[in-house]
Amino acid sequence: MNTQIERICKKDIRPISYDELLNNATTEFIKCIESIKLIQEYLYDNLLKLKYFNDIAVTFKKYYESFYDKSIEYVCPFCGLDSLLTSKDLYREAFDHFLPKSVYPFVSFLRENLFPICYTCNSLYKNNKNPHDYGKSFYPFTTEINDCKLSFEIVSGVIEKTEITSNCFQEEIETWNGLFEIKNRINNFADVNLNGWLSNITEVMDIYGVDYEHAIKAEIKLCKPIMQDHKFVKKAALEALQAIEEDNTNTEEDKILLTS
Repeated sequence: MNTQIERICKKDIRPISYDELLNNATTEFIKCIESIKLIQEYLYDNLLKLKYFNDIAVTFKKYYESFYDKSIEYVCPFCGLDSLLTSKDLYREAFDHFLPKSVYPFVSFLRENLFPICYTCNSLYKNNKNPHDYGKSFYPFTTEINDCKLSFEIVSGVIEKTEITSNCFQEEIETWNGLFEIKNRINNFADVNLNGWLSNITEVMDIYGVDYEHAIKAEIKLCKPIMQDHKFVKKAALEALQAIEEDNTNTEEDKILLTS
C-alpha cells in the first residue's frame, strides 16, 4: 500500500506507518520487522556507494540530471521560488522523502517517494512533516495541468493580502501551505521585490515613451513562462497593480460623468 504514492496523495488509500506495524504484534513479528528496518537503513546508507550498484543501475546523479533537464524552468517544484543546482554542478539538491523515512522506512528506496527539492523547502520547512497528516496533496510527479491562481491585494504600495485559489485543488493548496508555508513565503518575496518591479515599469515608460498602462501591460507580457525567475509572483503583483490603475481610471471617468 505504501508504494502507491499517487493514490496516497489523493487520499484514496492510507499509508501504514512503522509504529502501526508493531502495534499489538507478536514478539516474533516485531523482531522480524525491526530486522527488515535495519537492513533497509543499511541499504539506503551504503548500497548507492558500491561501484557494482553504480555500474548496473541508474544512479541518483543520473536520475537528478534527467529530472533537472525535464524540470519546469529549473526551479524547486515544491515552492517555485528557489533555483535548483544544475545537473552540471559538483553537488546536487537533496532528494526529499515525500513520505518521511522516519515514519515509513520501507519506501525509503522507492523512486516515486524521492523527489529533488530545494534546501529551504526540505530542511527549513518540511523537514519530517508527514504530508498525509495535512490532507490531500499534489503528487510530485504529476503532469496534470491545474488551475491554481496566485493573486495579491496591494494598498498604497504594500502587499496587504496573498491568495492562492483553485476550483479543483484547494485542499492540495492548503496542504502545500501547511508543509512549506507557501503563502507566507510568496507574500514576503513579493513584498521585498515590489519596489523593484515598479522601477521596471518606470524604466519602460522612460525608455519607450509610453504611459503607465502600456508599460505595465508590456511587463506582464514578459512574465511568461510564468515559473521562470519567479515571474509567476511578479505577474500576479503586476496584475494587482494593473487592477488598481483600472479602478482609478474608472473612478476618474465616473467623476467626469457626474460633473457633466
